[in-house]
Amino acid sequence: MIHASPVNETDPHKAIFMYYTENPNYRFTPSNLQSHQPGDVLRYWIQAFDEVGVGATETEKAEYLNVNGFGSEWSSVVEMTMKK
Repeated sequence: MIHASPVNETDPHKAIFMYYTENPNYRFTPSNLQSHQPGDVLRYWIQAFDEVGVGATETEKAEYLNVNGFGSEWSSVVEMTMKK
């Protein structure tokens, strides 16, 4: 699971967005990025789980794991400075 904070937020406790994948990679697209301006910084943390999420959508699966699953510690922050 990928946890993301609002634009320019540095506090991981405020990472209110979650992205779910069962693959070892994840591709961000314009439709699943937070609204941003050039120069804004988006911050992400990765968390691994021993089970798969339950639900019909990526959001439901991420919420299921967040509430019911025991996951790893969060990774170090990954920062993306937006160019567009």
